[in-house]
Amino acid sequence: MERQEDDYTLTPSGHLGGKTSVAQGGKFLGEFTETEQALEFIKEHMEQEQYEPNVFWVSDHGNEWPINLDGEEIHFEDDGQPTMYEEYQDLYGGDDWDHGQYDEAF
Repeated sequence: MERQEDDYTLTPSGHLGGKTSVAQGGKFLGEFTETEQALEFIKEHMEQEQYEPNVFWVSDHGNEWPINLDGEEIHFEDDGQPTMYEEYQDLYGGDDWDHGQYDEAF
């Protein structure tokens, strides 16, 4: 899932990342001492605006991932991309874990 312009973002802020900042569409909305407070603010803001965009956590290194309103990372079962295993099989041609050493035994 890619972040859209009007999605909410939560980012670590304050001294040593001890606080959480909330923004929407690049506009700063507030800084909170607890992430739970920031998520509660987003819930209230969504209700007030009658609009529910996605919520993303953006790390201090710029990595981002979608989260739900409980602060849990959202995992997508099938994003249409091959798994690491499938990519390895395509690259190295099959599932030859023993490199042919035991082909005669089976």
